Amino acid sequence: ITPTRYQKHQAGGDIRYFANDDNNIGVSYHYTDTKNSGTPALPMDIKSILAHNLTLDGEALYKQWLINYQLGYLHNTHSMDNFSLRKNNNPTKYRNNDADANTLDFTINAQQNAWLLGASGYIAHHNSTITNPNNAQFNILNFNDVKDQRVSVFAQWQGNIDKLQFDTGVRIKHITANSGKIDHFMAMMNPAIQQLKNQFNQSDRNINDTNIDISINTAYPLTLNSSKTTAELVFSAAIKQRAPSYQERYLWLPMEATAGLADGNTYIGNIDLSAETAYQSDFGLNIQNAQWRITWHAFYQHIADYIQGVPSTNQWANKVANMMTGKLPLQYANVDANLWGTDGQMMYQISPQWQLSAIVSYVRGKRDDIDDNLYRIAPLNGKMNINYQFNDSLTTTLSWQLVSAQQQVSLSNNEKPTAGYGLLNIDASYDINDNLVIKAGAYNLFDRQYRDHLGGYNRVKVSAIPLMARLAKQG
Repeated sequence: ITPTRYQKHQAGGDIRYFANDDNNIGVSYHYTDTKNSGTPALPMDIKSILAHNLTLDGEALYKQWLINYQLGYLHNTHSMDNFSLRKNNNPTKYRNNDADANTLDFTINAQQNAWLLGASGYIAHHNSTITNPNNAQFNILNFNDVKDQRVSVFAQWQGNIDKLQFDTGVRIKHITANSGKIDHFMAMMNPAIQQLKNQFNQSDRNINDTNIDISINTAYPLTLNSSKTTAELVFSAAIKQRAPSYQERYLWLPMEATAGLADGNTYIGNIDLSAETAYQSDFGLNIQNAQWRITWHAFYQHIADYIQGVPSTNQWANKVANMMTGKLPLQYANVDANLWGTDGQMMYQISPQWQLSAIVSYVRGKRDDIDDNLYRIAPLNGKMNINYQFNDSLTTTLSWQLVSAQQQVSLSNNEKPTAGYGLLNIDASYDINDNLVIKAGAYNLFDRQYRDHLGGYNRVKVSAIPLMARLAKQG
């Protein structure tokens, strides 16, 4: 896969003062410097990511309340292009994207007995400009002075009512978003781009919204004939909301600036998006004794206003996308959707040396408004592990991972199906002492060529993998 180089430097430090076991305060600084790194699933590769992260945090005991707090600041500059690492023989198609972000975040919570109270949030600013080093006039203001502010307060309670165990909570979230005016160097020459620019700049871009999360988790112990086996029924229900990201709102020109969606489509945003609202339920059974354990869950979610790309009906965006890529864009929109499935785990201690464990997961996603599947849903998959403990220090594990083919794909997103596969992995760990462990192993032992259904598509024209073919995983 070309290009696949990777270069990254990190450093950090932390200084902390402990007044006693319940009172301390610390300051930490973390620095990340990523150099030329290939990202073949994206239309550009990383030239640099430079991030400075400063954090103040601590805990204190006040009138029987244990208080934890954190205040952080992140400054991030990010540059990508499509010509430094990958071959690009057309200088007019050279593209460079320079982005920056500044984020101030905080969290504080107080815990006493069964109660946990708190607040958290962040204030972020984003900018992104696309240029061509061979054309001084080429300049696209992709995101300009985008403000994304999210603040929430929450309360959580854990306790018992008779035999019934409860863990319940509520979180109220306030979201504020806005964007400055954007621009495009071809706006005066291209009527479609001019129309998109005017539509965005003349719109009301200021968003204020309040969302809420409510959840309740319960567990009820069952009485069994065997005193050595315990079991419990568990049930969870929740209403959870997700506000749109700033890319989903403010991507005004058909672009692939989709926070790593990496599906090869161009998208445009939708300022008028509503928050997703998921109505969730989960039912399960846990049963175990000293030799074995089984856990099984089934879940169902109805998501009102699910955010997904749908074929664009904006004639100006369609004209621009057709001119740039030859195909129509998708636009973020609210649709109704359902998710349901099941997952389970088991463990069996065959002997003091041998242990068998397995996990299986299945999820299905469908749209309610049309007869189509949701995009990027993992196929049926499972994994079985066999552990052998030679002694107190040496343990080996042989794992067999099975993934089914995924044919239930989204037609709206031109999603391609994937074949199933099986992988065999082996590893061993040796505990030299309490402070030192040596691990070794081989992943994909038989060097099977396979493709993850949730993986990206190749965007590099000159490569051993065909353009827009799904990227292979590691050997």
